[in-house]
Amino acid sequence: PEEIINQSFPEDKKFIKEKFDDKVLKIAQDENGEQLGLPYSVSSPVMFINKDILRKAHLDANGPKTWEEVQNYAKKIKETTNQYGIFIQEPADSWAQQAIVESNGGNIVKDGKASFANQEGIEAYQMMQDMVNNKSALHTNDEQGQQSFINGEVGMLFTTNAKQKHIKDNATFDVEAIEIPSWKGKEKAVPAGGAMLGITSDTKEEQEASWKFM
Repeated sequence: PEEIINQSFPEDKKFIKEKFDDKVLKIAQDENGEQLGLPYSVSSPVMFINKDILRKAHLDANGPKTWEEVQNYAKKIKETTNQYGIFIQEPADSWAQQAIVESNGGNIVKDGKASFANQEGIEAYQMMQDMVNNKSALHTNDEQGQQSFINGEVGMLFTTNAKQKHIKDNATFDVEAIEIPSWKGKEKAVPAGGAMLGITSDTKEEQEASWKFM
């Protein structure tokens, strides 16, 4: 967009800096800091909890604060209610897993290379695998997993806050969104998600029309 502004819209020279916070702008920048597009529909991961299931399992209805507690909650829910304790979203990306790995002090990507196969990353993925293996976590496609939570069959759902209206409108139980858990003694990492608006056309007319739309 900055190229198009410089070429055709000098009056919009300050638009991007005036309308967007610097940290939000970084979501749509490459590793060299070039602005590839404008951030759009920014979201963050949260934990949705079925407070009715938590109470039924004799757990604190305010939900878990750490991933260690998440494991204990999920196991207790499975043991006492025979329902799944948690579903961690599984679309065609690893955004939710990124939050868990980075909150443990690891990285999904570092210096342009995959870097999650270290101690912190392995601990995070091992936790998720253990919960699937002991049946305290539901392992299925994303649509079915989220629908299972809405149907009242899963105690906790780790996903984007963009789902909150859909969940609120369709759940028939006491539901709440709480902050992403941390790992014990570590600072949580909350990766931003969402999308960006970009300009891909080769023609000047379409580029200008795209910027006007944006």
